[in-house]
Amino acid sequence: ALPARFLFYWARGYTEPLGRGQPYSLLRPSISIVWSTVTMVPTGRFHNAFLALERSSGYCLSDHFQVHLLQLPCLAAASDTPKKLLLWARFLKAASDQEFDTLAKEDPTMANAVNELDRISSDPLARRRALEREDSIRMYEDSLAVSRREGKAEGKAEGKAELVLKQLTLRFGTVDAADAERVRNASPIELDTFAERVLTARDLDDVFSS
Repeated sequence: ALPARFLFYWARGYTEPLGRGQPYSLLRPSISIVWSTVTMVPTGRFHNAFLALERSSGYCLSDHFQVHLLQLPCLAAASDTPKKLLLWARFLKAASDQEFDTLAKEDPTMANAVNELDRISSDPLARRRALEREDSIRMYEDSLAVSRREGKAEGKAEGKAELVLKQLTLRFGTVDAADAERVRNASPIELDTFAERVLTARDLDDVFSS
């Protein structure tokens, strides 16, 4: 499901800038960068680059499509990765103040990143939003696990819809009947979109905007 979602996001980013009636010549390369805390592809590589290549000859159909998957669990095998990218990987993987302090001393950009992280962490509103986002993600993952155990497509869709409603209620309070019905009738792709928008949306209109 996750690879399909990445492709969906890439396609949306590629096509959104093109207005109705505008020529395809205005399309520009779209590059998606995915940081993963789990090993998603069994390559053993930290940096995995996916391109639109012909299977046998390796001919590149277009340089407009690129998805770069950065697998943090494979960071130890990243010997051929540029230093700046390795620094950001270490920053995202860091779990202690000592690791952040070491990064800050090694590079000015990392020092700025650590300072900004400290600022956000000390901001009560930003911290609350981060906790809400973590709770929403946890609820979403728990619900997907329950749906998988049920083993029925219909059960999965219903479980996902109920999870989205719980997320909306937790974030915005009471959800009216019309919005609840919209969620229950939504397609699996729409439910994924709602579940992700609720993490950053300011209100329900942001969640349901087309």
